[in-house]
Amino acid sequence: MPGYVYRSLFNACVSNARSVRCLSLDSPEVERLISEPSACFEDEFQRVSIMLSGLPETCSEVIRLRIYGSMTFDNIAEVLDVSAATAKRRYYQGLELLRLKYDVL
Repeated sequence: MPGYVYRSLFNACVSNARSVRCLSLDSPEVERLISEPSACFEDEFQRVSIMLSGLPETCSEVIRLRIYGSMTFDNIAEVLDVSAATAKRRYYQGLELLRLKYDVL
């Protein structure tokens, strides 16, 4: 994903984070959010959150810190008490899992 998309998503997430309701992973609405393109940032935020929830926690945590928190791998490593190389590996592993599972990125 290009950097401007990440930044747009980050800004939308910050704006909508408190008002987003949680969805059950089994609901038909989840399938709709994942399968249909969305013109609304709130839908996009929900779709990304659902996708990240399907990843291992170690990967999704690094992706959230990197994208939503705009943190470097060194900062992420410090927060999670792992090496920067491990943080970077988890990030790219998570992105690859998203590519394989949802055919995105």
